[in-house]
Order: sequence, then structure tokens, then C-alpha cells
Amino acid sequence: MLGVLRFSKQCKVCRKRYKSKHTCYGTSHRPKTCDRQTLVCLSRPKHGSNDETGPSHPLQYAAGLNDHISCLDRTISQRQARPRVGLQAEPFPRSWGSERVLAPAQELRVDHKHLKIQAKITYHESIKLRLRGDLGGSQRAIQTFLSNLYTLSRGALCEDLMALHLSQAVNYAYQFQFSEAHDEVKKCVLMRCVTNQQADLLWTQVFSVGRIMRGEGRFGEAAICFKTCLESPGLNAARRYLVKSTFADLCCELAHLESQSSYLPLAKALVKPEIRSLRQSSGRELKGYRRLLLSVIETDIRQGQYDDANIAVQELLTIYSKLQEPDMVDRLGHVRTVIAAARIASVAAPLKVTSQIWESALQCNKQYNPFERDVFTCGVIYLFLYVTWHKLGNTDSSMTYLRKATQVFQRRKRQYLIPGMGTYLFRHICNEAYLVIGYYIEIAC
Repeated sequence: MLGVLRFSKQCKVCRKRYKSKHTCYGTSHRPKTCDRQTLVCLSRPKHGSNDETGPSHPLQYAAGLNDHISCLDRTISQRQARPRVGLQAEPFPRSWGSERVLAPAQELRVDHKHLKIQAKITYHESIKLRLRGDLGGSQRAIQTFLSNLYTLSRGALCEDLMALHLSQAVNYAYQFQFSEAHDEVKKCVLMRCVTNQQADLLWTQVFSVGRIMRGEGRFGEAAICFKTCLESPGLNAARRYLVKSTFADLCCELAHLESQSSYLPLAKALVKPEIRSLRQSSGRELKGYRRLLLSVIETDIRQGQYDDANIAVQELLTIYSKLQEPDMVDRLGHVRTVIAAARIASVAAPLKVTSQIWESALQCNKQYNPFERDVFTCGVIYLFLYVTWHKLGNTDSSMTYLRKATQVFQRRKRQYLIPGMGTYLFRHICNEAYLVIGYYIEIAC
């Protein structure tokens, strides 16, 4: 609340304000450069105040407070440089007392503490929104906090800002905006925090870089990041499940890229022991268990072990059907499981059944993302449906799916969020389509 010391009269000679009388020193009394009685009295607005003229947010308060302190410093320095004759130099009114002068520093300390709490709240809010599938809301929450952040407070919030930038990088990666994701990670590198939480943030940073590189198709570089994370000492269970399943998925890509038979056994060696341990300890309800099962399904299919893969697929489908409110990770896992079921069905099941499962994969994706335009994965599914309906002899349906697939590939680049979708699965179905239409499908990149 802003207040001004008010008096009823002002002396025309010395310009001093007074109520009834005062002592005037005539023309020898120097005019004041900044009238002490008109200095603004600083006091923070009370909680719930409706005063629209006062700052309503700690950040605004800190910014305004800085201006008031600068004004006060100038007044004090001017008075000390030019002491007045007959009056004792007085840097601030006696009525203020030392408590009022020290209050700004106390308030700034409180504001820094408040900002750290706000930064942590924003970080967890961004994760919650992202898991709900609201990537735009997660981005806006971080951008709003960072845009309103008082510049001088950034040094005191180093750890929290690193976490926010990493969360923003994940948002961009999920939307395949990898250039923006790299920019967010670079901001973390420039901070160079040295705190007790540095190791934890560094692990998250390395893992985020690995996911971004995998999303760009840079599998070899991503493998270095995931190996580094996997070899970190003292990993908790949740992080261990996450990095092992992610690295196992990457091994499937590397096995196709480098044609080495050692990658698929390595992938199984990463996830199989964890799955057995979780089954023995009643950990089937954990998200990590579902994530590990997805990785072992992919490995089984790549090795041609369709019966084992089908057992795991049916288990996962049962689990996903019981989830009340699946987050973004489980939504992607559910779609991925239905795609795996369609791939298994295409080996032994009737074509009609296979087409129905592929349709279920499209419907599942549409259910979870009702306002999203078809992504690259949808284009691959359309191509599978084109080949399946052509084999069934339904020309009209097959050509409809071919047109849809072509439209998706004209505006969408390759995406690697699901193992094989931008590499071996896409190449396989393109070869199948080539045998039917006589030319290869063109894609944006």
C-alpha cells in the first residue's frame, strides 16, 4: 500500500512543509533536492488487499522495490555530499526507524524463497499437464513463469530453472520439435550449477539429450547417453526401469541399422531380469513394469518369437483396459501394444482379423488424441491397411487407405517415437506396397 506524508502548508522560502509553524533559515537555507516528506513510505500490501495501485505479485513488488531503493540511495548520497547549515544531515525521517529501512532486504529474501517454491510448483505442474496430454498447457506454464521472472533472481534459482528448461525440452521432443528441445538443453549447460542436486539434474539432462537424439534418428549418439545414464551409481528403481526399457528399444533400432545379432540379446538381458523380479514382488501394477513389457514384446517380435510376444501383449491389453485415467505415457503404450498385436496377427491370423486390429490401433490413437491430425505412425498404419485390403480383394477400401497414407507422408517427416516405426517397420510395408502399386511411397524427409 502506497502512502505519502502530508502537511497542510509549505514555506515559500525554504519549501518546508508544516502544520502550524516552523523555523525558517531564510535564503541561506538550501532548497532540498528531494523533499524528505514526499518520500514514498514502503509497506507490502496485506494478503487479500484489493488496492489496485499496489503490486499484487512478489515479482512486481521486487521490481518496484528496486526503484524505491535506488531513489532512497540517491537522496542519501546527495545529502551526505551537501550538508545543510544549521541542521543535522538526516538521510531519512526519524519516524521511519531502522526497521523500515531494513524491511526491503527482508522482503527480497522472502521473495527469493517464494520464487523457489513457485519454480518447483511450476515444474511439477508442467509434468502433470504433459502426462495428461496437454503439451501446450505444460509449455505455457513454464513460459509464463520464465517470462515473469525477475532478472536478478535467476542466479538464486539455478537448480529450479534447470529443471524447468529440461521439462520444456521434453515437451518439444514429444512434439518432434527437436531444434527447440536442443535450445532448452543448451540453456541448462550455460547455467553450470554446483549444488547438491547437480548429479540428479545432470542425469536428467543426459537422458533428455538421449531421447532427443533418438527422436532425430541419431541412434548411435543416443546409445552413448543411455549407457551413461545406466552406469550412473545409485539409480532408484523407477529410473532404472525407465532407462533399461528405453535402451532396450534403442537396441532394436541398432540391430536393424548395424545388422549385429548381439543387440537383441542385450535388449532382453536388460529387461527380462527386471520383469521376473517385479512379478515375484507383486510389482505388476507399476508403470515401470508396463514399460519393460513393451520392450520385451518388441524384442520377441524382432526375434520371431510370436507366441511369447502374444502372451505379453494380452497381459498388457488387460492391464490397460483397467486403467481409469491413463496418462500420456500409458496412452502411447496402449497404442503401441495394439500395433504389436496387429503385427503378430499379420503372421498367422486371417487377413480380416488383421485388418480389424489395425483399425483398432487407429481408433485407439484417435480416442486418446481426438484433436490431433494424423501423425507419421498413422500413415504407416494406413499403408498396412492398404496392403491388407488389397490382399482381401477390396480395391475401393485399399485405394482409400493408400490416398490417406500418401497425404500423411507428404506433410509428416519420419518419427521414431515407437521402435521401428520410422525404420524397419516402414521399410517392410513400403516393400510390400511396392509389389502391389509398382513404386515406392515418397515421404517429406
